[in-house]
Amino acid sequence: MNTYVFERKILRKIFGPTYKNGSWRIKTNEELDKLIKHENIINFARAQRLGWYGHIERMRDTRMVKAIHAWKPISKRPMGRPKILWEDYVKKRYTEVKSAKFEDPCPGERKMEGSGWEGQNSALRVVEPY
Repeated sequence: MNTYVFERKILRKIFGPTYKNGSWRIKTNEELDKLIKHENIINFARAQRLGWYGHIERMRDTRMVKAIHAWKPISKRPMGRPKILWEDYVKKRYTEVKSAKFEDPCPGERKMEGSGWEGQNSALRVVEPY
């Protein structure tokens, strides 16, 4: 089942039917779009993933999560098609959204040395819908 179809099915259960002119009917896609303000689960998941990546990039190098993210295995990979890594997926989505060079999305903001980072703007926190 397509993810969008499944999402609509769940939304119809959450918001329920509409009572109009003495009869009940299910909500249309347009009515559901108005209720959820034209957002969907796919864009939400992508935005959360990009936000998490930006959070990791701003961490100090001494944090365990940052060390695990930067860790590269020593052993060989198994035969066959290489697996798609989480970081590769995030890079692909970031370049689609911003159409910019990925290596330095937030110059001067990549490291969180101490405090004061809350007020800064981050290109990874703001994700436009696809």
